[in-house]
Amino acid sequence: MRRRFTSLLVGILVVLMLAPAAQAQSDERCFPETGFCISGRIRQFWEQNGGLSVFGFPISPQREEQIEGRPIQVQWFERNRLELHPENPPPYDVLIGRIGAERLALEGRDWFTFPKLNRPLAGCRFFPETGHNVCGSFLRRWREIGVELDGRPGLTERENLAFLGLPLSGEMQETSANGEVRLVQWFERGRIELHPQNPAPYDVQLGLLGREIQEASAALQASQAGGTAPAPETSAPPPPTATPTPTATPAPVARPAAPSIPSGVRIGAICRDGTRSNATGRGACSHHGGVARWLYR
Repeated sequence: MRRRFTSLLVGILVVLMLAPAAQAQSDERCFPETGFCISGRIRQFWEQNGGLSVFGFPISPQREEQIEGRPIQVQWFERNRLELHPENPPPYDVLIGRIGAERLALEGRDWFTFPKLNRPLAGCRFFPETGHNVCGSFLRRWREIGVELDGRPGLTERENLAFLGLPLSGEMQETSANGEVRLVQWFERGRIELHPQNPAPYDVQLGLLGREIQEASAALQASQAGGTAPAPETSAPPPPTATPTPTATPAPVARPAAPSIPSGVRIGAICRDGTRSNATGRGACSHHGGVARWLYR
């Protein structure tokens, strides 16, 4: 009798020891297309705010990286980088990285020097913070996506700002790596592109900035080491969807800082959730995820 009781007790202890690992594994959602999984708050955020059509596939594991001089747990996706900020209350404990500004910095382009209209246009949304308008298909797409902040149906402008942020450019023509000329507009956290050859709604897409930054960083790291960047994986082209075929994940490297802000009189700040604060010192954006960047005159 005592032996049976001991065996039963050992079995219960084994089950209790294995339960946390099984629970953690069941929380994962894995993607055979890239071989990476998402879990926890990053999975919740990904699923609640657009999923595959907005973020694309994961192209890295969750890992620690230096973001603006701080160690942050992040995970890269084809179109974005999600960052964990447990010091912030939900929903600001997961933030979208400013990879629009970072991609321009990698290309050596200072968005402060882009031409600005500095006045509103009819039918457009003018942002005096950066001097740019967002119009037409770009404005429609900007308003279609956002971060759920208030738990209510529909998206507010505050929720739109929390996803893409402020415009860093007007509409401009650019040539992609494959030689395609297209009309684009840059934002703090992304790039909207027109693809008129595609049927709606795939004619307006978010650029694959997460993938581009990872590939550019890997190429830079390889050149500094005197080698060559690893060739991306290839696979059969996907059907027309908002998510092009993903590539392999390069090794993590430190990200270059965003373009320096010109000197002058500080007049406020843009918060990480996209709102503007008139505070100029400590306490600015304290209820909005912290300061994304300071505004100067």
